[in-house]
Amino acid sequence: MPYKTLSFQFETLTRAKREMLHQAMEAYSDGLESVLRGLLERVEAEPAKTKNGYLKMMDRKILAPLNEKGLEPFKDAIKLDAAMILTTYAGRRRRGKTVRYPSVRVYDEELDALVRRESFSKKEYGAALAKLRRLHPLFFCRYDRGRDYSLLRDTKSGRIYAKLYLYNRQNAILVHPERGRELCYLPQETETLQSGKKQRYLLLPLRIGPWQERHLEDIRQGRAIPKSAELSEENGRFALHIRLWYEPAVPLACPNTLGVSRGIRDMLAYAVLDARGQTIEEGTLRREDPQRRSRLHALSGEVLRLAERYRCRILMANLVTRSDALSALAAPGMRVGEYNALIQMIAQKAPAYGLEAPVIVSGNGIFSRCPACQEMRRASVFQGNFICVKCGYSHALETLGAVNLAGALKRYGKKKIPVTVRQEQGRIVFCNPRWGIDFTCEETAEALDHFLRYAAEYVKAMAGGRNAREKSFIKQLEGRELSQCFQYIEV
Repeated sequence: MPYKTLSFQFETLTRAKREMLHQAMEAYSDGLESVLRGLLERVEAEPAKTKNGYLKMMDRKILAPLNEKGLEPFKDAIKLDAAMILTTYAGRRRRGKTVRYPSVRVYDEELDALVRRESFSKKEYGAALAKLRRLHPLFFCRYDRGRDYSLLRDTKSGRIYAKLYLYNRQNAILVHPERGRELCYLPQETETLQSGKKQRYLLLPLRIGPWQERHLEDIRQGRAIPKSAELSEENGRFALHIRLWYEPAVPLACPNTLGVSRGIRDMLAYAVLDARGQTIEEGTLRREDPQRRSRLHALSGEVLRLAERYRCRILMANLVTRSDALSALAAPGMRVGEYNALIQMIAQKAPAYGLEAPVIVSGNGIFSRCPACQEMRRASVFQGNFICVKCGYSHALETLGAVNLAGALKRYGKKKIPVTVRQEQGRIVFCNPRWGIDFTCEETAEALDHFLRYAAEYVKAMAGGRNAREKSFIKQLEGRELSQCFQYIEV
């Protein structure tokens, strides 16, 4: 399902409303930390494998502090938030990563206890300091008029308001009606807000620009459905991030390829190749936004618009298991962590453009491979240009990685998987230890057909690729006839 995140800044808030939002986020952060600490022993003793497994762990004893602190409006959100955090933690542990048990907040007395210890690491102190009284984003599970959050429009002024449920019945506040204002719920705008008595919500005006107005129109027309939301705070400024669900776009036929690599002068480099491997366009992308999330959202949108315009499959480098070695040649314009986060963001947005998620291929050698003859020489770079010492081909190092990524599927299409074939007592054995291929059948004229049927079942069983080896195997066979994929070597 394609989702988009729509972010709003609030119009100028009074000091009282800022304090209310701060207190709500503080209470939510305390409640979430309470649940995580309450589950510590259970999770460490027997971690669950799924989000639902962690939700089942949250019994009355674990959730009792939420009721005591008046956090009933956030109970469902805190449960889901904690379950998602613990699922990520357990997944990283299963993959052999060294990770600490998750925590969202550290308190003054805990930091004091840390510094009074005989010894502690700089990393440990830094992690605790970063979480000192930190406000975790406040999660809203659903779009609903009677709980969580909703959006309203003033039919007279056109201003948009967010209605956020932040209080229980005991802490409800008085909402005064304002003259000349008629608020109707989106999307239908057929029901108006009734106020004038104590309510459990806060009404906040939203700042609307052309981007927000476009998506609000999608909500009104039923093209987008609001789902969950997050209230965040950064440097004293509050923002509301709403997750919108869109119907998947009609899939596009994509005969061309778009390679996207890390850049040098700019953050990203891209190259568009046609089906014959000829270059259509090359270039770079950069965004100066100081906020990492906003910067990546803008870059992902530019990449997807390029792919949509040229009808491309997107290819990006796997920098998790292997490096692209760019830092040995020049200072990269983007960190590896940002590039990996960008891949995930593009994968989430791609269905809304009628595109598939990026194809992730090995980043090994993309800045030292000659696109013309495929020769790899790590030292053949001069004054920002790659020069092939075998064929003399020259190309700007900035976009070389993107060109090689765009041509990766074509290289895979030419590459054949070697399979040894030997006879043993009236039987034929097909074998490739690296890929786990081991098939034996009777020595008949149909032996090759039997092997290809076995290979088809083998590929089907490996669909999805559970590890790097299986994923690499699947990529080499993707979109090809199996009869053209193997090189048979008689022994």
